[in-house]
Amino acid sequence: MCRHIILLTYDLVVLVGNLNQVTPNFRIKGTVTNYDELILRKEHIYSEESPFGIKNPKTGEILTPIIENEIRFMTVNTTFFSSDHISVFLATNRRERVPMTQGTGFYEFHLTDPSIAHVDFDVKERTLVITPLHIGHTRLELVDRCSTNEPAYLSISVVSIGEIRVRAPDRVERTKSIKAIIQLYDTCDNLIRINPFNMQMYELSQEIFSANILSIQLGDQNNLDVGAIRYIITANNLGEAKIVFSAGSGDVLVSSEPIDIQVFPPLRLYPRNSTLVVGSNMQICYQGGPQPDVNIVYHVHDHKVISMDSALVTAHKLGEIGDYW
Repeated sequence: MCRHIILLTYDLVVLVGNLNQVTPNFRIKGTVTNYDELILRKEHIYSEESPFGIKNPKTGEILTPIIENEIRFMTVNTTFFSSDHISVFLATNRRERVPMTQGTGFYEFHLTDPSIAHVDFDVKERTLVITPLHIGHTRLELVDRCSTNEPAYLSISVVSIGEIRVRAPDRVERTKSIKAIIQLYDTCDNLIRINPFNMQMYELSQEIFSANILSIQLGDQNNLDVGAIRYIITANNLGEAKIVFSAGSGDVLVSSEPIDIQVFPPLRLYPRNSTLVVGSNMQICYQGGPQPDVNIVYHVHDHKVISMDSALVTAHKLGEIGDYW
């Protein structure tokens, strides 16, 4: 008679709708406890009195062995992407990683245009690795070989810098510095997510016309909007200069519109110190400042002592006070 049961022992994959309802890894155990007498009688088979009993030849004792086996299961959810589209910046040694927290990890990849990008799966990190090859669009079809679900799709755009826009003040006092913000747009007219730890891949450069007037360097890249890069412009000498920001090289070189910056001398008021008789007035003069349309607003600390009408100072009572612009 039957003395053992055989179950398949390789791992199986089961897809479920809600992983929270099932333990991620579970087993189903099968145990044989008796015969089906009806089936045995149809076949004219008669079982032993104690089902599956084995007689010990030494003691004569009838023992009933445990007849069981189990199947191991692993539950996974349907493979999915957090977004149905991704943009990958085209640069040397550039790779984009897409986390794959679901699915079994046994995938097949099909690209509508393999010349645009190359796709691999990092088993250890469980990430999809996309290597851009050329500017353009392709569609990835991902098939989970251990699942009967529909394939997952991901639209991939390989882009480069398409436009550079600049925001900066147009005037700065000599020896002072101002901040300039450039924004990088890709070839699809979307802001590029800047990687501040790998600025080299954007191949940024600046050209200053009249380089003795201004100098420029990268600033800190904290607390910036998407696509933004901060520069620090320092005024070295009086005059006017133009700056052009560029990115890329060769056929993919992109430049911004030039920005004009005026470097003006410090604003000074004259006379520096003066004494007024109560009831008298005096004209304040200035030198320096931005040109030609400088607009100076004067303030005084105590209007009871003096007052100002435009640049004219009038003394009202005894006291000492300063004015500022």
